Amino acid sequence: KEEGSTFKLDFEHVYWNSRLQFEHKRLVRLIANDGGMHNTKEMEMMRRTKRHPQYKQAQQCLDTHNKKKKDTTTTTTTKQIVVADVMAGVGPFAIPLTSQYNNVTVHANDLNPTSFHYLKLNSQINHCNNNNNILDNNKGDDDDEEQRLKMYNMDGRAFVRHLEEKQIVYHHVIMNLPANAIEFLDVFRGWTPPPPLLP
Repeated sequence: KEEGSTFKLDFEHVYWNSRLQFEHKRLVRLIANDGGMHNTKEMEMMRRTKRHPQYKQAQQCLDTHNKKKKDTTTTTTTKQIVVADVMAGVGPFAIPLTSQYNNVTVHANDLNPTSFHYLKLNSQINHCNNNNNILDNNKGDDDDEEQRLKMYNMDGRAFVRHLEEKQIVYHHVIMNLPANAIEFLDVFRGWTPPPPLLP
């Protein structure tokens, strides 16, 4: 279990490092445009501790939270975020992004068939998709709008090219393979990023 998500895996056949849980949490919140503070008690505690390095940020977050709570007439639209997780493994980023945030769609890929199996299983355990289906085909189901987590079992380069061919626009790329990720950067030559999410 990690940050509200449950993961099933076989340590003998897939990679998992529990010491990376804070990095997983940090990136998930950063990508989801979350201020990084779900807990109003945590914000209140930081606000009271004026020496805390995040004092001003906590004060602003708390003020914003209180304003939203009071102003029920204001409607806010959440921007949709699309993520390409090139080396997703069992889903340390894809699972929390799609199970905890309704505005995030993740195209998650892994070459290892065992990791792909556990990614699909973890997707079901954590109710990542609106219609709760597991994709059985290796190339995902790009046309199914209901799926917030689209899973692929492909080589990383082939996966990125597949997204390009299908004209799938993504805002973030995760390449969680420290030893080899840099070798895949050439596939992004000529890539045009989408318009920024923030004004």
